[in-house]
Amino acid sequence: MIGTDPGVSAPADAGVEAATQRQITELRARVDVLEQTLAQTQQQSQDLQQIAAELRQLRAQVAEAEARRQAEEQAQAARHQQIQSAVDALGRAQYALASGNDDIAAALDQAQAVLEGQAQRDVQAARAALQNRDLALARTYLAAAISDALQGR
Repeated sequence: MIGTDPGVSAPADAGVEAATQRQITELRARVDVLEQTLAQTQQQSQDLQQIAAELRQLRAQVAEAEARRQAEEQAQAARHQQIQSAVDALGRAQYALASGNDDIAAALDQAQAVLEGQAQRDVQAARAALQNRDLALARTYLAAAISDALQGR
Protein backbone atom coordinates (compact mmCIF):
# COMPACT_ATOMS: atom_id res chain seq x y z
CA MET A 1 0.00 0.00 0.00
CA ILE A 2 1.21 3.28 -0.87
CA GLY A 3 0.76 5.70 1.95
CA THR A 4 0.64 9.40 1.98
CA ASP A 5 3.53 11.11 3.46
CA PRO A 6 2.35 13.04 6.49
CA GLY A 7 5.27 15.46 6.21
CA VAL A 8 4.35 16.55 2.73
CA SER A 9 0.76 17.49 3.55
CA ALA A 10 1.66 19.57 6.61
CA PRO A 11 3.19 22.47 4.68
CA ALA A 12 0.24 22.45 2.27
CA ASP A 13 -2.20 22.58 5.21
CA ALA A 14 -0.20 25.42 6.75
CA GLY A 15 -0.41 27.38 3.48
CA VAL A 16 -4.15 26.86 3.25
CA GLU A 17 -4.56 27.84 6.89
CA ALA A 18 -2.45 30.99 6.39
CA ALA A 19 -4.48 31.95 3.33
CA THR A 20 -7.73 31.39 5.20
CA GLN A 21 -6.45 33.46 8.14
CA ARG A 22 -5.50 36.29 5.73
CA GLN A 23 -8.99 36.20 4.17
CA ILE A 24 -10.60 36.30 7.61
CA THR A 25 -8.41 39.27 8.57
CA GLU A 26 -9.28 41.06 5.32
CA LEU A 27 -12.98 40.34 5.80
CA ARG A 28 -12.85 41.62 9.37
CA ALA A 29 -11.13 44.80 8.14
CA ARG A 30 -13.83 45.26 5.50
CA VAL A 31 -16.53 44.67 8.13
CA ASP A 32 -14.88 47.30 10.35
CA VAL A 33 -14.81 49.81 7.48
CA LEU A 34 -18.45 49.10 6.60
CA GLU A 35 -19.50 49.44 10.25
CA GLN A 36 -17.70 52.79 10.46
CA THR A 37 -19.34 53.91 7.24
CA LEU A 38 -22.74 52.80 8.54
CA ALA A 39 -22.21 54.69 11.81
CA GLN A 40 -21.18 57.84 9.89
CA THR A 41 -24.19 57.51 7.59
CA GLN A 42 -26.54 57.09 10.54
CA GLN A 43 -25.04 60.18 12.21
CA GLN A 44 -25.39 62.15 8.98
CA SER A 45 -29.00 61.01 8.70
CA GLN A 46 -29.70 62.21 12.24
CA ASP A 47 -27.95 65.49 11.49
CA LEU A 48 -30.04 65.94 8.34
CA GLN A 49 -33.23 65.23 10.27
CA GLN A 50 -32.26 67.85 12.85
CA ILE A 51 -31.43 70.36 10.11
CA ALA A 52 -34.75 69.64 8.40
CA ALA A 53 -36.61 70.21 11.68
CA GLU A 54 -34.78 73.49 12.25
CA LEU A 55 -35.55 74.54 8.68
CA ARG A 56 -39.26 73.79 9.18
CA GLN A 57 -39.22 75.84 12.38
CA LEU A 58 -37.49 78.77 10.68
CA ARG A 59 -39.94 78.66 7.78
CA ALA A 60 -42.83 78.73 10.25
CA GLN A 61 -41.26 81.75 12.00
CA VAL A 62 -40.81 83.51 8.66
CA ALA A 63 -44.44 82.79 7.75
CA GLU A 64 -45.63 84.12 11.11
CA ALA A 65 -43.51 87.27 10.74
CA GLU A 66 -44.84 87.79 7.22
CA ALA A 67 -48.42 87.37 8.42
CA ARG A 68 -47.81 89.90 11.22
CA ARG A 69 -46.26 92.33 8.76
CA GLN A 70 -49.21 92.01 6.39
CA ALA A 71 -51.68 92.46 9.25
CA GLU A 72 -49.81 95.57 10.38
CA GLU A 73 -49.82 96.94 6.84
CA GLN A 74 -53.56 96.30 6.55
CA ALA A 75 -54.22 97.94 9.92
CA GLN A 76 -52.08 100.90 8.91
CA ALA A 77 -53.92 101.21 5.59
CA ALA A 78 -57.28 101.01 7.35
CA ARG A 79 -56.16 103.65 9.86
CA HIS A 80 -54.97 105.88 7.03
CA GLN A 81 -58.33 105.46 5.30
CA GLN A 82 -60.19 106.37 8.52
CA ILE A 83 -58.05 109.47 8.96
CA GLN A 84 -58.57 110.46 5.34
CA SER A 85 -62.32 110.01 5.73
CA ALA A 86 -62.28 112.18 8.87
CA VAL A 87 -60.22 114.84 7.06
CA ASP A 88 -62.70 114.78 4.17
CA ALA A 89 -65.58 115.19 6.63
CA LEU A 90 -63.80 118.12 8.26
CA GLY A 91 -63.25 119.70 4.83
CA ARG A 92 -66.97 119.42 4.10
CA ALA A 93 -67.68 120.87 7.55
CA GLN A 94 -65.38 123.80 6.79
CA TYR A 95 -67.23 124.42 3.54
CA ALA A 96 -70.58 124.23 5.35
CA LEU A 97 -69.40 126.78 7.92
CA ALA A 98 -68.14 129.08 5.14
CA SER A 99 -71.67 128.90 3.71
CA GLY A 100 -73.16 129.84 7.07
CA ASN A 101 -74.40 126.31 7.88
CA ASP A 102 -73.41 125.28 11.39
CA ASP A 103 -74.98 121.79 11.23
CA ILE A 104 -71.68 119.91 11.31
CA ALA A 105 -72.04 117.87 14.50
CA ALA A 106 -71.95 114.53 12.63
CA ALA A 107 -68.68 115.46 10.91
CA LEU A 108 -67.17 116.56 14.21
CA ASP A 109 -68.31 113.33 15.89
CA GLN A 110 -66.76 111.23 13.10
CA ALA A 111 -63.47 113.15 13.22
CA GLN A 112 -63.25 113.14 17.00
CA ALA A 113 -63.76 109.35 17.09
CA VAL A 114 -60.89 108.76 14.64
CA LEU A 115 -58.35 111.49 15.24
CA GLU A 116 -55.86 111.58 18.08
CA GLY A 117 -53.58 114.05 19.80
CA GLN A 118 -53.56 117.66 18.66
CA ALA A 119 -55.96 117.01 15.77
CA GLN A 120 -58.56 115.70 18.23
CA ARG A 121 -58.04 118.70 20.52
CA ASP A 122 -58.53 121.00 17.50
CA VAL A 123 -61.87 119.31 16.76
CA GLN A 124 -62.92 119.79 20.39
CA ALA A 125 -61.94 123.47 20.18
CA ALA A 126 -63.96 123.84 16.95
CA ARG A 127 -66.96 122.31 18.73
CA ALA A 128 -66.56 124.80 21.60
CA ALA A 129 -66.31 127.69 19.10
CA LEU A 130 -69.53 126.48 17.47
CA GLN A 131 -71.30 126.45 20.83
CA ASN A 132 -70.27 130.12 21.17
CA ARG A 133 -71.57 130.77 17.62
CA ASP A 134 -68.10 131.78 16.42
CA LEU A 135 -68.09 130.18 12.96
CA ALA A 136 -64.84 131.84 11.88
CA LEU A 137 -62.96 130.51 14.89
CA ALA A 138 -64.53 127.08 14.35
CA ARG A 139 -63.27 127.11 10.73
CA THR A 140 -59.79 128.04 11.96
CA TYR A 141 -59.77 125.10 14.36
CA LEU A 142 -61.06 122.78 11.63
CA ALA A 143 -58.22 123.91 9.35
CA ALA A 144 -55.77 123.20 12.18
CA ALA A 145 -57.36 119.80 12.80
CA ILE A 146 -57.02 118.90 9.12
CA SER A 147 -53.38 120.01 9.06
CA ASP A 148 -52.54 118.19 12.30
CA ALA A 149 -54.31 115.02 11.14
CA LEU A 150 -52.42 114.97 7.86
CA GLN A 151 -49.15 115.45 9.72
CA GLY A 152 -49.98 112.71 12.22
CA ARG A 153 -50.26 115.02 15.22
